[in-house]
Amino acid sequence: MGVNPAGMVNASKQFISGYSSHFQNAFMTGIAGTTVPLSKTITVGLIGAIRRVDDIPESIGVGLSGTQVGSFSDTEVTGKLGIAVQLTSDWAMGAAVGGYNHSVYSHSGSQWSVDFGTQYDFKFVKLGMSLQNIGKRPVEWTTGKKDQRPMEINVGLSKKIGPVVGMVSATQVDAETACNIGVVLEIWDHLVITGGVQNVFDDWSGAVGVDLKLESFSLIYSYGQSTELGETHKLGLEVGI
Repeated sequence: MGVNPAGMVNASKQFISGYSSHFQNAFMTGIAGTTVPLSKTITVGLIGAIRRVDDIPESIGVGLSGTQVGSFSDTEVTGKLGIAVQLTSDWAMGAAVGGYNHSVYSHSGSQWSVDFGTQYDFKFVKLGMSLQNIGKRPVEWTTGKKDQRPMEINVGLSKKIGPVVGMVSATQVDAETACNIGVVLEIWDHLVITGGVQNVFDDWSGAVGVDLKLESFSLIYSYGQSTELGETHKLGLEVGI
């Protein structure tokens, strides 16, 4: 839902959450969401996320000596409400309205945005496309300043061959394009192995994961390597309602 709201047509009624932290819990992210089918062809969803940087020391000094003069805190909160409609057996469309708030020190900025997405199953391959932040709405700060947030364009293809699903996608922000690849392997009904590489050609990061699907909930674990964060471990929980 966060990238292409049309994908919600494939979701059942469920609750999803995830959490990760880095740098001794100074940098944390959390996410929670839910999807609710209203009928066989209409699904609505709500998702929220928070990114928090807390109490990073700031120092001044000359050479190797310095004096701590304070700490840096930064919080970003986002939320999206979306709807997806299955128009035909092969074609789905979706839209979402999002809110964004960014707080740094005593200042804050906010923005609302609109996303649109579609996906079509050509039988031999599934195509997905979406636009995020249509109209390039800016972030308006309490100081009166405005930051222009770019529109994102996403295109993705997926192909299922037996128990394996392969995926490739591209994301364009301003003039920069990032390419990503992924694979999902269903070992059996209750065990799925995943893997992927993000931004393949520039400052790439990769991860592998395991999804253990039990009767009423799923446990998700992934291990990743990032040029910025190094080794990362993530845990997730998906609960069916």
